[in-house]
Amino acid sequence: MANRQKLPRFELQGSSWEESGLFAASDWRYEALVDYLKLSPSYKLVCELARKGSKVTPNNAPKDWNKIVKTFDDFGDVWRIPESRWWNSRGVALFGIKAAKPQTFIAGNSDDSALINSKTAVQSQKTWQDMGKPECLVLAIPTNQTKQMALKQISAIVRANTFVGSKPKLVKPSYELVRSKLREPTVKLGTIALKMHQKGYPLWLIGNQLALSPAHHIELDDEGNPIKDELSLSEKKVRLGILASKLINKAELIAENAARGLFPTDTPCRHAIKFESTTRKAGRPAKTK
Repeated sequence: MANRQKLPRFELQGSSWEESGLFAASDWRYEALVDYLKLSPSYKLVCELARKGSKVTPNNAPKDWNKIVKTFDDFGDVWRIPESRWWNSRGVALFGIKAAKPQTFIAGNSDDSALINSKTAVQSQKTWQDMGKPECLVLAIPTNQTKQMALKQISAIVRANTFVGSKPKLVKPSYELVRSKLREPTVKLGTIALKMHQKGYPLWLIGNQLALSPAHHIELDDEGNPIKDELSLSEKKVRLGILASKLINKAELIAENAARGLFPTDTPCRHAIKFESTTRKAGRPAKTK
């Protein structure tokens, strides 16, 4: 029976306004981004020159060299710092916003002398400022009524007022994750496939180990070779090789786009540097369908 596809684990990274003064929604793609930067030949070239203290543009530099240098200046030498530490020292400042997540909160409670007592008013003011001072609708809800009555009235008031049609963006961060159609398995498995390809693993073996097609899984012996009575071996190798090749092409584009501050996306990268591999043909990575 074919093995189930097991995705590599990437830790969730994020930041709360209360703890760091920056808000960033938790996401596993921040850690995956660091992996792809390490795989990018463009990013590696900039890093090697930076380590030597050289600011001279090399002869083999891609035409969008300045864009890659800008990304490196912001993201740093990702080879010399663990992903978790990178997030705290670099990532949160690049992807975080200097405002708390917008959320409904209690502005205060009334007492015998005032609608909102001074103590809760001070805290409410701070909470509102932390969120970037958004325009708010402030309600007074008498508690001498049932919850059903209160909810009905609140619902009517909310419907009568104007709210944004989509999720608001209070402050634009320096970098944002790209909204692409890339599936999670593609992004996660792409790092492994690209590493294996660079080490010279056959395409069919990459596809087999990553379980890209369970229906074409090939049983291997203790030495890593197909077992002798494996059925339709040639057909399986071809299918697995095609799937692995497509995944690798996507991963190369993801890595080269990441070096230019765009992640995760496999859009064509005009000035991408070709990846080195003992099995890869020369040429720039092309977008796959």
